[in-house]
Amino acid sequence: SLSDDEEQPILMEAKLREIITSVNHLIISNQELDTALLDDHDDDLLDALKENEDLIHRKIFEATSLAAKLNKHGVHISLADKIRQYDGSLVLKKMEEEKKKDQTEKNGGDGIYL
Repeated sequence: SLSDDEEQPILMEAKLREIITSVNHLIISNQELDTALLDDHDDDLLDALKENEDLIHRKIFEATSLAAKLNKHGVHISLADKIRQYDGSLVLKKMEEEKKKDQTEKNGGDGIYL
């Protein structure tokens, strides 16, 4: 929970701007990692990508919560135009699809018959 000091709108707004900057850097980084991983598989890059992906989600949640608190203080900040559009890692989506496909094939393809 935030201390009384951190509940001040000016400090909350500064913290929000810091989170927004951080998220945008993480998104750019992940887009670059995605591009690199589409060309060549590398476990270290993949680990960094997964870690960033998790951080992006947590920081966006944190930013949303902070923006809501600021809203209660009468400070209205929209995140839509401040955080880059990001639909998640293509590489991680592809891996997830392949995992599902493998599981479907292991289960006999068209479902499970009992």
